[in-house]
Formats: sequence, structure tokens, C-alpha cells
Amino acid sequence: METPTEREILIHLLRVGNDAPSNIAPVINRTPEYVSDRLPKLEERGLVTNRGSGVWSLTVEGLEAARVYQREEL
Repeated sequence: METPTEREILIHLLRVGNDAPSNIAPVINRTPEYVSDRLPKLEERGLVTNRGSGVWSLTVEGLEAARVYQREEL
């Protein structure tokens, strides 16, 4: 189960596509360091993947989860 902040990260990646912690952080009101800490945890659960050069993207599983979380926001 993802934390509220992890859900925000997934929804952000759903909305904008590939992105770096430094871009995600201000959108979800967290520090880049905090986002950088959360992303590997999401990767361990198979929800995101590191594309290299600090850029992350959703996996198929992450895409499905983000869509559910986005619907729950409405």
C-alpha cells in the first residue's frame, strides 16, 4: 500500500510522463531528497523504473495504480 505522498508521485508521473525528483518535488510540496528517497521504494514494488540520468517513469503496474489513485481523487 502506497503512502499518500507516494500516490502523489505516481499520479504526477501519470500526468506528465517521465520526470526527475527535482521536478516532482515542488508539485507535491516535498523536497527533491524526499522524492529521491521514495522512488527506489516504489521501484522495489514494481511501480516505477529508473530511466537513467535521474529520470523515472511508471511501469505497467504503476500506470494501473496511478489511474486508480487519480480516480479516487475525483
